[in-house]
Amino acid sequence: MHKITSLLFLFYIFAFQTSAFTEENPLKEKKDLKTLILIIATNDKPAYQELQKVWEIYMNSDPAHFEVYFLRADPTQTEKAVVNKDKNEITLKTHEGFVPGILNKTLMAFEAIEPRLDEFDYVIRTNLSSFYYYPNLLNFLNTLPRTNCYCGVSLGLPLKLSPEISYISFVSGSGIILSKDLARLLAKDHNELKRYKNDLPDDVFIGLFYQSKLVSPYPANRVDFPLHQMWLDSKDSIDPTAFHFRAKNSYELRSIEDPYAEELATLKGLVEKFYPQKISLSEGEKKTP
Repeated sequence: MHKITSLLFLFYIFAFQTSAFTEENPLKEKKDLKTLILIIATNDKPAYQELQKVWEIYMNSDPAHFEVYFLRADPTQTEKAVVNKDKNEITLKTHEGFVPGILNKTLMAFEAIEPRLDEFDYVIRTNLSSFYYYPNLLNFLNTLPRTNCYCGVSLGLPLKLSPEISYISFVSGSGIILSKDLARLLAKDHNELKRYKNDLPDDVFIGLFYQSKLVSPYPANRVDFPLHQMWLDSKDSIDPTAFHFRAKNSYELRSIEDPYAEELATLKGLVEKFYPQKISLSEGEKKTP
């Protein structure tokens, strides 16, 4: 009798562990995901326009899985948000600027796309200095929960805002990944923290919002290249699962004459490595009379 009981117990354990990798487990099921990517952008400087050109080489390379838009500001337009799918841009009736400009563009864009959120599984809010390799990004997204997901490079900040808030846990604004339910929550309820909008950077505000909803961030990795030489030294030994890269020099390292030369060189190198067919296509288009 003891042997039968032991065998039944072992069978139960085996069956339970096996079921963790079947389609019934939402974390392990491979799904044909669709993700909306929103990129903070501006034409204020020629360098920003060049960074957008790098994105434009590959941003539409996988329309089955990724729909991508630049977020721009235009305080003179009549409508609160204008979506132009052909130009891959959403223009918001607000002013450019770091604080609260980036946050305003983000929240207004989320409000604008909220009616379409059921078309997507995730929303990613990122920036011009970021680069994504879509196949690896898709693999990573398939490891995340489908709901209650707030994901990115985890950061934290001691900040005495009120007796209840002394520390904010948030993820870097270079790549905020949200499941559609949390994207909808931010679109609908962000005014609950309206008093902090003019004081906090966008990623800190978003972290505070989810912290107030008792949502903790999931960690994600990012490969940073603050110097172009770092890219040159490591481009042949990159983690084969890496999906998010960032080329941004510290302000102390930038030259006044050509402040984004290093970033642009690195980002173009990333495109050449991960999307060589797109480089060939874009060069062919330039040569066509």
